[in-house]
Amino acid sequence: MVIERIPEKDELTSPEMARYFSEMAKRYMKIPCRRVIYKVKAKGIKKGFALDIGTGPAVFPIAIIKEFPDIKFLAVDTSYAMLEVAKENACEAGITKKIYFHQATGYHLPLKNRSIDLVTCINTLHHLDDPLKLFNEIKRVLAPNGHLILVDFHRDISWPLAKLLNILWHIFFRDKKAKRGFIESFLSSYTVNECKDFLEKSELEGWKIYTKAYEMWVEC
Repeated sequence: MVIERIPEKDELTSPEMARYFSEMAKRYMKIPCRRVIYKVKAKGIKKGFALDIGTGPAVFPIAIIKEFPDIKFLAVDTSYAMLEVAKENACEAGITKKIYFHQATGYHLPLKNRSIDLVTCINTLHHLDDPLKLFNEIKRVLAPNGHLILVDFHRDISWPLAKLLNILWHIFFRDKKAKRGFIESFLSSYTVNECKDFLEKSELEGWKIYTKAYEMWVEC
């Protein structure tokens, strides 16, 4: 039986927590970054203008730019604190001329129609209460031959696996507020069928959805 979805309530506004999550992301997201880079490479994307929705500390767009120097990114997030940390990370990586930051939601992107070659959205979907609106906005900004790579948790995983992952989260994330992170993210995530239903109702075309353990991937 699938657990009922419980939306996350807290938005990360604290500069201290933003820095903490940034350090954890830079430490533990190296392998997930390589997996996304592999997908970008498999789609044959080597240059163009990309968008990262819910960028957080921007570890994913930074990693992609390092791998593909001819890709430029617009990275958006609703959290001003996270964007400030992301800007520092971009400066540290020496790519400030290849990535631009803007405070925005995935529902209202500051972009022209059909202007984006690649959209990435990593561990962001579970923060949103209207995925259909997100998918339609992605459709609006994607160029005719553009691609989407979306990764998030999904609520289809078993409760024992969720509790195991939560234990691991407690081990790695020491801050008391951060320790609530995984279980809240899991409970606020969507099932594959829920996400598939949103996709079928959306204007996006040529998408596919599949799972890898506790992750749900959407590509087009």
